[in-house]
Amino acid sequence: MGVSQRVSNAMKAAMIYQHSDHDRQREVAAGLDGMVRAERAKHHKDGAPHHTQESSAG
Repeated sequence: MGVSQRVSNAMKAAMIYQHSDHDRQREVAAGLDGMVRAERAKHHKDGAPHHTQESSAG
């Protein structure tokens, strides 16, 4: 196997790892979000939101 092929394989492996790592980060973030929302709901039984969401645009 030549240098070019080894570099290509390493780049492919890095891209696969990076993609799977990103997916896992999204899963963890979604789980944490659910936990936070559940705790907030316990303390805000009147249905009023704890905070309003602000637009990140701009």
